Amino acid sequence: MDIYETRKQNLRDLIATMFERNQTAFAKATKIKPPQVNRWISGKAKETRSITECSARRIEKILNLPKNFLDRPRHGAKALNGNGCAAEQTQASYGPPRRADWPFAPVDQARFESLAPKGQAWALAKFAAAIEEAEREFDGRGKPAA
Repeated sequence: MDIYETRKQNLRDLIATMFERNQTAFAKATKIKPPQVNRWISGKAKETRSITECSARRIEKILNLPKNFLDRPRHGAKALNGNGCAAEQTQASYGPPRRADWPFAPVDQARFESLAPKGQAWALAKFAAAIEEAEREFDGRGKPAA
């Protein structure tokens, strides 16, 4: 799969998981016109457009996703059918980590998992922002940054 197909598949999965398959909600959140979103993920070869480097980075920045998130192949991600609905979403591609991997002891994983996908996405975005702030405030040894 080339980079453009990877981005397309990841965008489909992202819309399915974070926006409950609602392309319009995704378009509104990212300030991208709905027809453009549809052209990116359309299954019709004549209407499909590639997600450029600039667009991919913009989406990642707006949604507080790690840089190059859309470029990474997702193990276990299933293909979507032609109308943009996920045939199957797997935990390996998105969603909370498995219990054995749960790194946030003060946070009850069951409470996190009980949130709607949008709530989980919001919480993960806040966590990503907190990590970035901690990196700015502290050096690698846990001491305040100079």
